[in-house]
Amino acid sequence: MLYYFLILQWDGSVEKDFHSLCRIGLGLLFLFQMLKGKRVIVTGASTGIGEQMAYHLARMGAHVLVTARTEARLQKVITRCLELGAASAQYVSGSMEDEAFAEHVVKEAEVVLGGLDMLILNHVGNSYFNYFDGDVGHVQKLLKINFLSYVAMTVSALPRLKDSGGSIVVVSSMAGKVGFPFTAPYSATKFALDGFFSSLRQELAIQKADVSITLCILGFIDTESAMKAASDVVLVPPAPKEECALEIIKGGALRTRQGWDKGVQFCASRKLATLSMSLLSLQDTNPCTPAPAAGSMAKSCWP
Repeated sequence: MLYYFLILQWDGSVEKDFHSLCRIGLGLLFLFQMLKGKRVIVTGASTGIGEQMAYHLARMGAHVLVTARTEARLQKVITRCLELGAASAQYVSGSMEDEAFAEHVVKEAEVVLGGLDMLILNHVGNSYFNYFDGDVGHVQKLLKINFLSYVAMTVSALPRLKDSGGSIVVVSSMAGKVGFPFTAPYSATKFALDGFFSSLRQELAIQKADVSITLCILGFIDTESAMKAASDVVLVPPAPKEECALEIIKGGALRTRQGWDKGVQFCASRKLATLSMSLLSLQDTNPCTPAPAAGSMAKSCWP
């Protein structure tokens, strides 16, 4: 078994199931029973990491509500969740570009699940991996999907999460910590997530609200969208989405937080974590070679 969360930070709250946690070196032991019967929303769950999180939660016996744009795909996901042992599985289809829909998902969870224990925010809008083309409208659309809908769902879910002593899990990216080339619109939305949720975490602590916030920093994962966009540029093997999905769930269940001062939490392989740290250290010392012609990919910017 691989332990990815080598440096974890306890958020100071009293875990209701603390007897099921054991110290192992610098980490905490995660047990599947911690999610049994828990009521969980997973967004962006029709494919990729979100789909795999839904399946892991199903195996753990959780009540799962999944959401994405494609209804036909969501129907297949919940069917598989029930086969894997989910306590229940529901879906709501729609676009997170619509703030009203984002709020509706949380209200639907209150009705069909009777409350909420964990909110996993994972959805992302389509973007490109190339030079910024100056399209402000695209940036605005991406902000609605990748950031503002996260805020809207959090606002709607907080009363229920405060009641249950629940958790918010925010799936972000290394592009939200470091400005990489060819990701300007996407990167802006991920930086926004870091700023908002890091600040909100501190406010909840001041208010002594028993709600944890886990910010997951992802690298290169073998999802269909990531492979299509960046496989020709990122010259390292991607991390498996199944493993990444499990580590995200662990982070939320263990109520961990991400922080640069005491270590970085990576939902990826050890090799990818090492690469990401290398990219950080090389940010100012290994500049790109002169820019190539428009439309081409600057592979020389990557190790």
